[in-house]
Amino acid sequence: MKNLSELLSNINVIDSRGDLNCSISNITLNSKKIQKDSLFVALVGSVTDGHLFIDSVINEGATVIVYEHDLPSFQEHVTYIKVPDTHEAVGKIADAFYDHPSSKLKLVGVTGTNGKTTTATLLHKLFRNLGYKAGMIGTVVNMINDESFEAERTTPDSIMLNKLLADMVKAGCEYCFMEVSSHAVSEKRIAGLVFAGGVFTNLTLDHLDYHKTFENYRDAKKAFFDSLPDSGFALSNKDDPNGEYMLKDTKAKKLYYSLQPLQVLPDRQDLYTERLQTKLIGEFNAYNALAIYEAAVALGDPTSPDVLRWAGRIKEEIKNLEPVEGRFQYFKNDKGITGIVDYAHTPDALENVLKTIKDLAVHTRYGHEDQSIPGMDSKIITVVGCG
Repeated sequence: MKNLSELLSNINVIDSRGDLNCSISNITLNSKKIQKDSLFVALVGSVTDGHLFIDSVINEGATVIVYEHDLPSFQEHVTYIKVPDTHEAVGKIADAFYDHPSSKLKLVGVTGTNGKTTTATLLHKLFRNLGYKAGMIGTVVNMINDESFEAERTTPDSIMLNKLLADMVKAGCEYCFMEVSSHAVSEKRIAGLVFAGGVFTNLTLDHLDYHKTFENYRDAKKAFFDSLPDSGFALSNKDDPNGEYMLKDTKAKKLYYSLQPLQVLPDRQDLYTERLQTKLIGEFNAYNALAIYEAAVALGDPTSPDVLRWAGRIKEEIKNLEPVEGRFQYFKNDKGITGIVDYAHTPDALENVLKTIKDLAVHTRYGHEDQSIPGMDSKIITVVGCG
């Protein structure tokens, strides 16, 4: 049980009525998950409006209602809290309800059109291989150390998100690597979270059914970096046309990665000029490997005399990272036929995957067999699924 006044300590409250010191058993956005002494947040969603269910959740046992639209009536035994934005409020309430879990570990958000899952998943694997307890929140699966939980969507709602983080803290996790979708930023699902850093992979056309324009989509991604604290880092792909724009207004320490030569500080030069070796295939995966390396280095202490040793450990572990399931994952049968499975679902991602496959096939055809996919035939058959 939590005291309501404690949950509201960081909330902009426009108006309130009822007992602000009552006890709360749980918080929910779902009218079907009400129990005795629940706090119900009437979220204004894209499909339905939680305000429509206020009477029914009170009948089911909810004793606190957080809302933003004017209500026609009030019940005496219920506490009502009016806020300017229920999306932002629920994130901060959930953060307080679960005892501020994101501040008790190093949380890194990964955003971009392509590469989020690969980057977050491999960062999680990297830190597990380095001996750290770590969690992951992603499109396909959520992880607490080596235990997996099915994911419903890329970034969960604020309540589930904070519960997951609290479970990670309870399990001793020191790090969490999280995919941050543009929907999650727009809907303020990450409100109240404390990030140690953010990673930008790339930006191409996607989710225009939701954002309507490319500019809206781009600026949703940028808003994540705008919200990072000055104690954190913001790592961006300098080769992407929007790479520098993403970090334009961030308060965090700006870092970049690139396949092109970068201007570097003399005392950090050896961290950038040494070649990375990886089992990951394709130029797009070269970017992913660089992002993983730079983010991992940034999570260490750059002022420490052990920073070079830390960077060296990361490079060794990156050598052994296997491709993520469903992300340029390849199989070979005894007839010499190679099958490749990839999640590519945007024009840019599909083009990158097909270009990489074609390059490998051409090398094989002219006798320069690729060592990662031996015997790849020059004939390419492509099957594309469309949602």
